[in-house]
Amino acid sequence: MMGNPLNRTIFTIYNLVMQSTNLKFDPMQWHVLRVLPRQDAKTAKHLSNLGIEHYLPLRMEHIARKGKIKKQEIPVLSPYMFVKVAASERQLVFGAGSVMEFLKENGKVVKLPTEEVNRIRKICRHGKETEWSQKPVKVGDLVELISGPLKGLRGIAVEEHGKWQMYVLIEALSQFVRFSIHRSLLRSLGTAKS
Repeated sequence: MMGNPLNRTIFTIYNLVMQSTNLKFDPMQWHVLRVLPRQDAKTAKHLSNLGIEHYLPLRMEHIARKGKIKKQEIPVLSPYMFVKVAASERQLVFGAGSVMEFLKENGKVVKLPTEEVNRIRKICRHGKETEWSQKPVKVGDLVELISGPLKGLRGIAVEEHGKWQMYVLIEALSQFVRFSIHRSLLRSLGTAKS
């Protein structure tokens, strides 16, 4: 989601002033937020109101309620979501009251490459039998998709219950996403190292 244009304009002017006065430039970077349980949508709305760019990966799920089946979007990586802010703006995200913390590694806030966020978006758009998991992957072939909307995506191929699956590591979260894939769409890149 794009941020509020006025806030972005102010931030751009701020960075131009910082650059022209030889002060440290504070670039926008993607980070991972951990939010309170079931507060993902509230946090996303708050960030939108502040004009802060963010991404909450969602998937459609069929939910049975009162004898009726309803489609509902649910967060894929709950309690995590992504936010693109400069270091100087980080404190703004806590105004929602539902943000617990920025994901940290060795005491430092994790910076997520834009390519990683784009890869997550691409996987979520694929939307077929996608499941996120922290369980370890069995040693198998390192593979690359050779066609389709996820062409070029690399991961580990495994066979479970007679179906081919592909695991893709999302490093910043130490999680894997697994989805069903037809074997003919995979090209082996060799054996994965354990």
